[in-house]
Amino acid sequence: MTTGQELAGVMRFIDRPEWGSLFEEVLTEHMGSALDTLRLDYDDLETALGPDLGTALWDCAFEDFLTREMGDDGRNLTDTYLKKRGWKESPRAKAYIAGIRSSRMGLYELSEVVPGESFRARDCLLGGEPVQVFERGAELPMPLQSGDRIAARLVRLNDRLVLASGLLPCRDEVAARIQDRFAEPDTASDRAQATPTQEHPKDDSPDALAPFITHVWLLDMLPRVIDQLRTARNTDGEEPLLHEFRYPLAPGARMSEIAARLNAAEGLTPLRPKVWGSLATVPDTATPLEISTEIDAGKGRIALVQITLEERVVVLLSQSAARAEQGAARLEEAVGEFLLVPTIFIERHYAGLGDIEDLSQDDRTGRVHGFLTEFHRRALDRPVAALGHQSPRAAAASEDGKRQLADWLKGLEAHSAKARDPKQAAAAYDFGWLRHELGLDAPKG
Repeated sequence: MTTGQELAGVMRFIDRPEWGSLFEEVLTEHMGSALDTLRLDYDDLETALGPDLGTALWDCAFEDFLTREMGDDGRNLTDTYLKKRGWKESPRAKAYIAGIRSSRMGLYELSEVVPGESFRARDCLLGGEPVQVFERGAELPMPLQSGDRIAARLVRLNDRLVLASGLLPCRDEVAARIQDRFAEPDTASDRAQATPTQEHPKDDSPDALAPFITHVWLLDMLPRVIDQLRTARNTDGEEPLLHEFRYPLAPGARMSEIAARLNAAEGLTPLRPKVWGSLATVPDTATPLEISTEIDAGKGRIALVQITLEERVVVLLSQSAARAEQGAARLEEAVGEFLLVPTIFIERHYAGLGDIEDLSQDDRTGRVHGFLTEFHRRALDRPVAALGHQSPRAAAASEDGKRQLADWLKGLEAHSAKARDPKQAAAAYDFGWLRHELGLDAPKG
């Protein structure tokens, strides 16, 4: 979900130095304490929550910022924007921006939901009768159902209440914590003696509640999400392991010829300039978590393998070992004679998120060596420019060819030893089997 067109102009203002640092303060109030507690970075949020909830969370902080009077002079972004740029906005947009300025974050229980149109909302903090609220046409982070409780802002827009973009679904436990925090202290002395913290803000009014709501929501949501991600599977039921193969181009290889062959390759679809994919339709039974591990190809499709032409490098990406092996074989069949030995990187899809560990060094090395063996095995029957455009097997049939092979293998070993692999998986690769396969074993003394 996005903040919508009504706030597009205001959003550009936070890029200005005088507002950017103040907005960072509000972001920290909303998310900093929870992220520190869970040992996560801000960049981890969209990975963990997905783009819809990640954006809705950002919207919560931004909408709160629009209500704040900040800095030594107590200035407010909304007031400043409407004064300087309000003349550019439509009457509806100005009314919505002004409505956000005077809004508050609340907790609401929903009833009489008409999907995509409206619902009734009961204020769980201030009480009163349910009120009718209309959606603005913006995409919601999840479908609304009667009985749901949400943390959100209801904005007065002309003669209607409309739903703002910062919307968080609240489980019973989260709703209870918000209600407990909002409850008045037993005595005035309790309030006076309270020490302000993220858990217990000094001001218990609705206007000060927004950062507390996002804080407790994150502390509830993120650990549960990370537990799910730890055992995530892709739409084929496989562990989502990111595989990246980076193939340098052989001397004399032309990008235009490689592109032409990939365009003609069976099973590959051009996605955009210099990018191809082996595509599949998202299964009807796929869960959102399964889909989140995939490479999105748009129009309800996923890319089992994605191939990109970069500067003198062909890059293959895939999210599982089986797909990477199949994709590498297809790529090498199409353009293998133009490719040198790839540098291979493998990591868990969600490694480093919370306490999710990456592959062990031994596991990664074994996997990389397995892929390198298959690459070299397929290369045995492909023409090689350094061998006079013979295949290695054909070259091994003559003494002169064997001398060329020996030099070729020395080059492979030198390339492997210097591989720019921070985990040093490729540098330890043993080419002994390839020498044996080609009849180049050193004579026994």
